[in-house]
Order: sequence, then structure tokens, then C-alpha cells
Amino acid sequence: MQSATTYLKTNLSFKISYTIPGVFAENPYKNAINGALWTLPVEFFLQLILPLLMFPTKKLKNRKIYASVLYLLFLAAYYGLDRVYTFKFTYHGLDFRYLITLGVYFYAGSFFACLDRETLRKFCRPDLSLLGAATVLLFGSSYPSNYLSPIILPYIVITAALVAPAVFSDFCNKHDIAYGLYLFGFPIQQTIMHFATKNSVKLGPLYLLLCTTPFVILLAVLQKQLLEKPLGKLTRRLTVES
Repeated sequence: MQSATTYLKTNLSFKISYTIPGVFAENPYKNAINGALWTLPVEFFLQLILPLLMFPTKKLKNRKIYASVLYLLFLAAYYGLDRVYTFKFTYHGLDFRYLITLGVYFYAGSFFACLDRETLRKFCRPDLSLLGAATVLLFGSSYPSNYLSPIILPYIVITAALVAPAVFSDFCNKHDIAYGLYLFGFPIQQTIMHFATKNSVKLGPLYLLLCTTPFVILLAVLQKQLLEKPLGKLTRRLTVES
């Protein structure tokens, strides 16, 4: 029990730990409890500093400019990090390389969020998006692609979202549980595989998916209602003009 308590305390403090001795030791994917936890320190830090950085513009008219400056700063850091191959700095479970490489996409999204729908439709053109996608695919994993991706990929994602039929948009806006699915999928799968292995039951990928999905959806809904919505309201109060 002490090991489980230590595991919880460690992860709640964002010093990420993936294992508890003896837990899931017989699973096909051994020992790991939740492989998705590596993103938590980065996510927490980025979401924490965003309202703090945007707060000065709450009563001003320059939120778009401010958001673009933040994006450009992270973009410059991203390009600089590519040149400093030996850079490695971790503080309290937060790897600053991940902070920069993922933060550039996070702040690209923040910039787009400051634009109204009409501006987005004028700015995000499907033809340019297709050209950008072709460019990334052409270069593959080469250096040009690495340099262009933080600019092109956010543009492609937003453009695709704007041109796609809005069939489920209202439902997804009210019941968006994507993050909960990501966070809880791994441990639920490991738990089901533990009991299946213990009882000599072989579960293929499809059956594992079917068994996992109801439990993951339930946990994701609870997280949405009890955690994400209250925090979202707080963030909007801090960053959006009254």
C-alpha cells in the first residue's frame, strides 16, 4: 500500500513515475501503469502560465498581438533548441525540451483562439492548407519539415476543422471528453489485460477496445464535469474580456 501511496504522491507532484513494484508484472506490456503521464508536467505548466501571461490584456484590445508574440517567442525557442543538440534541463519532472517543442503548438492554438470565426475563415484557406500538407509530406522527417511543421500543422488542423461538416459540433462542444479518453485509456487497458492474463483469457485488440471503452468513457465524463469545466471557467474569467 505504501508503494501505491508513493506512486500517487509522486505523480500528483508531477515527478512522473510509471510503475509500482509487482503491479501488471505479468501483463504483455509489463509494469507500466499509465504511459500517458509523461505529458502532465508540460500540459500543467503551459495551461498555468497562459492565463498569467494573457491577464494583462484582459481589458485591452491587443490580445491577438499578445498571443502572436507568445507564439513567435516559442517558435524562436523551438528553432534555437534544434541547434543546441546537447541541451537538457529538467525541473520537478518538467523536461524543458518537451515544454518548447509542444509549447509552440499550444501557443499556435492560443493565437488562433484569439481570432473570430470570420477572420479565421478568411485566413485559413483550404488550398493553402493542402499546399502546406504537401510540403510537409514531401520533405518527410528532414530538417525543412521540422522547421515548417510548427507553422504549417496548426494551420492545417484549424483549416480542416473549419471546412469539415459541423454535424456533431454542438454535441462535441458540450461533451468533449477527448482528453479523458487519452488519460484513462492506458490504465484501464492494463487493468483488463491483468485480469485476462490471470484467467488465461486471450484478448485481441478489437475485444480489448470493446471492453475498455465503456469504463474509459465513464471516467472521462467524470473528469470533464468535475475538473475540466470548472478550470475552463476560471481560465476564461482570467483571459477573456468582460
